[in-house]
Parts: sequence; C-alpha cells; structure tokens
Amino acid sequence: MLDSTLPLITVCIPVYNGENYLSNCIKSILDQDYDNFEVLIMDNCSTDSTASIVFSFEDNRIRYIKNNVNIGALTNFSKGVKNAKGEYFVLLPHDDMLLPGCLTEFSSKLIDPTIGLVFGAVGVVDKHGKAITTRADHSSNKIFTHQESLINLVDNFMPIQLAMVRTSILTKLGGFSSEFSLFSDCHLWFRVALEGWKSYYFVKPFSSF
Repeated sequence: MLDSTLPLITVCIPVYNGENYLSNCIKSILDQDYDNFEVLIMDNCSTDSTASIVFSFEDNRIRYIKNNVNIGALTNFSKGVKNAKGEYFVLLPHDDMLLPGCLTEFSSKLIDPTIGLVFGAVGVVDKHGKAITTRADHSSNKIFTHQESLINLVDNFMPIQLAMVRTSILTKLGGFSSEFSLFSDCHLWFRVALEGWKSYYFVKPFSSF
C-alpha cells in the first residue's frame, strides 16, 4: 500500500554553482497548479550562492541535500533518484523550467499502469528566459508502445527531454550510467523501453530549456 503522507512527485534539481538560473527554476515548480510534490535539490558542492537561494524559499516541500565533495553530474543525478520520496520522478536541471500545467498533465497519464514515462515537446529559451522556438518531434499527442519508443529514440535522436518517469523504474535500472557520459539519458530511455514500458507524448510543451 502506498504511503499517502509521501508526495506523489519528486522534482529533482541537480545543481552546481547555479545562482544564475536556480531561483527561476524553483519558482516554476512552486507555481504549478498541482501541489502533491517535493522539490529535491541535489547541490553538488556549490561554492556560489546556491544554498542561500534555496533557503530564501520558505516552503516545506523543498528538501536540500549538499554533497561534501563534487561527485560528478551523473552520479549526482542517480543520488537524486535514490533520495526521491515520490512515486514519479522528474529530473529538472537548474537552468531549465517547468511550464504551467506540467505536473498535472504528466502525472495524469501515469495513472495508466502500462505507461512508464511521459514527455513531450519542449520550449527553447535564451538566457533571459525569452522564448526562441519550440522543439516538437510529432504533430499530435500519442502513446508509444515500447517498440515504437525505441524507433522514436533512433529516428529523432534523444527526443526525450525533461520527462516524468516512475521512480521504481529508475531505481530498478540503477539510474544514470556514467559510462555513457552525455548520452546517459538516451541510454536510460532505451533501457526503459526495453523493459517493456509504454510512453506518452504531449505535442504541447510543458517545459523549457
């Protein structure tokens, strides 16, 4: 039985010296129209004002963990998975943002027990947060079988950005593999598909990077 006192969603922000965009990132989560979440901030031994920015938000849904030494980005990502309390997991780098409705819409699709992850089109913004373009690989919402998910990954080359995934899947697969470096996320999504999970795609962007 699930523990009803735990958040349904963990939005994990891995950060190292993130004073430039961290505040906007956190605010984009707290401004969501859905509130059953935690914000898990994994500070990879920052030396700037990252901690001060985090503590400026007085919200008990924020949980802050700071590494004693810098353990590398991918290890920090996986440490976020290990520390997540939510049933669903979103990895949100400190210079990216959620757009309105993201948590509500994404989590609604995971009610289907055959769907393992949800993703969609993403907005691209400049350093001031101004929209530049939208990257969409498909023209409509759709459910991919695990075979179609594999084809989608090959045809569109790393199309999955800022996804919501079942935490149990990430835990089983061991998180992100440092062996694959910059392609560790693509490697992980391949493994999710190979486990037999379906995925859901939104043509409307619910996040930006």
